[in-house]
Amino acid sequence: MRQVAVRELNHDTAGVLASVERGEAVEITRNGVPIARLAPVSPHPLAALIERGEVRPARHSLPLDRLPSGSGSDRNLSDQIVADRAERL
Repeated sequence: MRQVAVRELNHDTAGVLASVERGEAVEITRNGVPIARLAPVSPHPLAALIERGEVRPARHSLPLDRLPSGSGSDRNLSDQIVADRAERL
């Protein structure tokens, strides 16, 4: 990661920001001590997690209208889970 002193950032803000726009992360230092990091904004909220391997992207999309809706019963969730498990046995 490229390091840029505050003084250089003040003198060449446009150049440093151009580097960030190209995808480069820049660490800002004051007296040689890192104080901030400028990084490109991810176009997708999960992009960083995907890049680090913490999540995997979906292989297929699922339309929301195909998701099951609630049962509409008055039972609480625990009762529904117990009933579902009993049906499977």
